[in-house]
Amino acid sequence: MRIHRVRNQEFKKEYGIRCQRVYSSATDGTPFGTTWCLIDPLKRTAPHQHVDGETFFIVEGHGLMTIGEEREEVKAGDVVFIPPQSEHCLINVSANRSLHFISVFWLDGQVNQSVAV
Repeated sequence: MRIHRVRNQEFKKEYGIRCQRVYSSATDGTPFGTTWCLIDPLKRTAPHQHVDGETFFIVEGHGLMTIGEEREEVKAGDVVFIPPQSEHCLINVSANRSLHFISVFWLDGQVNQSVAV
């Protein structure tokens, strides 16, 4: 069993927001990487893209998700799939609450080859 405790002092700046790497597929032997992220009020992730597929699990707060030319409001309980090579950005639209989300990411085909169904 692996349990990672999220601690405030372990957050680092990535993509313009605060993130804490939970599991890395390269070092933890998981078929995916996982990061817990916080977006401060009225802040946003830097628009970016990468070769990984990615899913955001919105845990707390609400925001505006952009993937390519598409934009949609998101809130706690929403799950967003981001295809590989898709430019994306998440904006916290609240003036007084942080937006918390969990990012799970993988290289194309990596999860299917590593996870038994």
